[in-house]
Amino acid sequence: MSKSDGKRIIVGVNALIIDGATHRLFCIKRADTDSFFPGMYALPGGGINKGEQISEAIKREFLEETGYLFEHPTDVKLEATVDLGKIVLQVLVVEGTLGDKVTDKVDSDIAEVGWVSFDLFFRSLREHHYPESEIQKFRLYLRNKLQK
Repeated sequence: MSKSDGKRIIVGVNALIIDGATHRLFCIKRADTDSFFPGMYALPGGGINKGEQISEAIKREFLEETGYLFEHPTDVKLEATVDLGKIVLQVLVVEGTLGDKVTDKVDSDIAEVGWVSFDLFFRSLREHHYPESEIQKFRLYLRNKLQK
């Protein structure tokens, strides 16, 4: 975490797992008590601890939020910046594959874990005032990836 222009900057990671055949993403639904985006469908992820590598952080956060292993992490595929007023989230998106479920215990701010359609995911981002420029960047990434 650092500060810029009086705002706290939080750098985090999100896990991107795509089912291209059914146009779905592996997501979490944040609990209604979540402090940033209550009730929003989101990619699993969270903050990077001091001294932690991106690949370590994404595996840890994914397990904490979903109960599953995150396998074959790639390099960062997307970056997003979300200004929440006093806090700015800088998110690094890492693609990978879904591993085995190893625990039923997940963070208390997670209401659901599972596959969500692209449409529901993007609708949820918009309903929670996620920046349209970041949504469009993500849609373009998915479109290009599925065309390969």
